[in-house]
Amino acid sequence: EVDLSETLDWAPLRERVQKGIRNSNIMAIAPTATIANITGVSQSIEPTYQNLYVKSNLSGEFTVINPYLVRDLKARGLWDPVMVNDLKYYDGSVQQIERIPQDLKDLYATAFEVETRWIVEAA
Repeated sequence: EVDLSETLDWAPLRERVQKGIRNSNIMAIAPTATIANITGVSQSIEPTYQNLYVKSNLSGEFTVINPYLVRDLKARGLWDPVMVNDLKYYDGSVQQIERIPQDLKDLYATAFEVETRWIVEAA
């Protein structure tokens, strides 16, 4: 038995949200890494962990490469099998690959290459 004689008082809530609420109150922090791989989007709000890594699941292992990095490297004529091998050698980091320009190194810095104060300020 549910007592339906009383209803929720929505007036205070309407008053509080009348001028809007912060996005953090209405957003879900998703997707998980697996869902992100399936749908081709980034993983949540965290900085990129690696620009290239090997993903393992029940179907086997496959290499995941940051598609935006690939796009930008192709646009500059830098994407080739040697670049793939360099990314593998440096565990997905672009910082030690000499032929990658500094602006791309800055843009594609991984989570452990970004100063933590910038991550905190962006939070």
